[in-house]
Amino acid sequence: MKALLLAGFLLGTAQLAPPASVGAGPAGSAPAQAAAPQPPPPDEPPVQAVPVATPEHYVARVEPEAVQLGQPFVYEVRITDAAEVRYDLPRRLQLGTLAVRGVDLRRTVEGPSAVTTARIELAIFDTLGPTQLPDLGFTVLRPDGIAHFVVPGIPLTVQGGAEGEELDDIRPPQELRLFSALPLGIAAGVLFALVAILFAVRWFRRWRAARPVAALPVGSPEERALAALDALAATPLGDGRAFYFGLSTIVRGFLEEVTSLSAREMTTAELVDALVAREVPGLSLASLGAWLERGDLHRFARAPAEPAAASADLEKAREIVRGVAGALRPKVEEAA
Repeated sequence: MKALLLAGFLLGTAQLAPPASVGAGPAGSAPAQAAAPQPPPPDEPPVQAVPVATPEHYVARVEPEAVQLGQPFVYEVRITDAAEVRYDLPRRLQLGTLAVRGVDLRRTVEGPSAVTTARIELAIFDTLGPTQLPDLGFTVLRPDGIAHFVVPGIPLTVQGGAEGEELDDIRPPQELRLFSALPLGIAAGVLFALVAILFAVRWFRRWRAARPVAALPVGSPEERALAALDALAATPLGDGRAFYFGLSTIVRGFLEEVTSLSAREMTTAELVDALVAREVPGLSLASLGAWLERGDLHRFARAPAEPAAASADLEKAREIVRGVAGALRPKVEEAA
């Protein structure tokens, strides 16, 4: 009887047991499914790299080669290349942790070649011993477009203070009692500001009532610039200084109208740097820079002007105006 009861208990236990799951996963889990294939990423347009310029010759050096910590030194780079190629530095030069104290960039033309000399006054405060100066990058303006040139960094040795020299320790806080004139200064400043505002308002009202009404300009910037060049061509050349001042003013005024830059108030280097970022259609920056530099020789160095050279520079000004205006004209017509 006991044997029959034990056999029935084992049979009932076998019927209540759950069936074994199929697959290699854990018990009771569904079989794994293969992941759906992902579509290939879309093709991205290639990034156009700025071409690298290769000058005819360049030399880089530091003066002196070993400096004291914090002592100013000069980093000089001389680049020789074709006369129609210009090398410019960034307007805000940054060289790692070096302190830039001054930048002097000069360019001299020697026959078919031009020599660009960059003298940068620097100081270093965070390194001792042998170190490597950061690379120095130049923007290159060539007749076929803009390129880039990097001068590799050169070694420099930074020395500490003289032997046996000790630096003074920081003084402990000291109590200092002073009479504060801040409240009186604030009151005087407020009173002065009120009086200045009153006089400024009265002066502005009188000036606004007495100023003449400016006449609206007639014609397009191209027509006004070409008319001014024709009038300049009819004036006597003289020593050439007044002629080249007028020539530069006309072309800079035309560029000021079409680019919204303060071209008349910029130096030649500042204007070329600003036009690099604008990318004005129909304008060759290398040709414009060479033309402006020739005019600077007559305007500031008082170099004598020959009639044939002055006539060629006047015709070059007409080409600059017509080239930019012709490149911008289709855009204006499409917008209309």
